[in-house]
Amino acid sequence: MKQSILKMLAFFLFGFVFVGCVATKQTPEQQAAQAAKDAAMKANQAAIEKVIAQYAQTIRDNSPEAMFAMCTDDAMLFMPSKGKAISVNEAKAEGLLIDEFKTLSAPGCNYTIDKFSNWRFKENEALVTMRKASNCPGTKSFPPSTMGFRKVDGQWKITYSGKEK
Repeated sequence: MKQSILKMLAFFLFGFVFVGCVATKQTPEQQAAQAAKDAAMKANQAAIEKVIAQYAQTIRDNSPEAMFAMCTDDAMLFMPSKGKAISVNEAKAEGLLIDEFKTLSAPGCNYTIDKFSNWRFKENEALVTMRKASNCPGTKSFPPSTMGFRKVDGQWKITYSGKEK
């Protein structure tokens, strides 16, 4: 009796594993669609990394106006000196980034952004976690942060820059 039950259990287990393996096999069309999706994601990641590099360069160049041009109109930017995110329009109107950019663009500071991880895509929007670093005297190390992006007229623009979200 026990052997019958064990054989039956083994049969069902084999059946479930076999069905699971068969069910996950992709057709050539599905494989091609997945490959196209993967290629598009890699292209989007590369384009966003380029925007991030330009963003870091605008900070090293002490150029808030160039950075604002990289943002959507509804972008929110985290300001360490304020301890909160503010709208890009508020930052423009009040000149709020000028002092922070001066600190990070000082000679020898070498402001960098790297170690990208946790990519999250949803339609024409993306979030990515990264490390921001600077060798500026008197500046603390930055915690992991998140930047948000939206594709506008075929170009990735910054929608959010701040603490981990």
